Amino acid sequence: MKQRKPWKKVDIPHIHSPLVRHLANYARLGSQKVHPLASAQEVFGRQQADIAVQLRKDFEQWPAIDSVSTRLKGRLGSAWRLDVHIVTTGNVNDISEKILHHIWDVGAAAFSAVVLHTVGSDGAVADCASLGFKQAAVYPHELYDRFGPSQAAPRWRP
Repeated sequence: MKQRKPWKKVDIPHIHSPLVRHLANYARLGSQKVHPLASAQEVFGRQQADIAVQLRKDFEQWPAIDSVSTRLKGRLGSAWRLDVHIVTTGNVNDISEKILHHIWDVGAAAFSAVVLHTVGSDGAVADCASLGFKQAAVYPHELYDRFGPSQAAPRWRP
């Protein structure tokens, strides 16, 4: 039988600097704070998902809309973006304006941004930028400026 070698004595480094100790403590506290945010995001995200599903069902019943797809993108915290892709037989600008107004009335400020992409049967394409917004994504304060208070949250202000 082989004899084992004796254990070597290993010096464990100690943190002598108060600054490093404080930084390590803040990192520990920060990691404890992230976990509740992640679980809150899941609960909050379910509400957004329910609204997105309801919007898709509403749009599927509109006669001028051939197909609808909604996609919900979330980030840590409460930033939720709704992507809507519509294929329509009507005027893309009119339909897009009505869709944004409906999203605003049903979802109010539930989403941090809405990206709308509408394609007509004639090949015409419309997005939020072509409707006069600053960029392809439209934000709640811009929807409020265009449509006024929503039916879902009439007291909400940007």
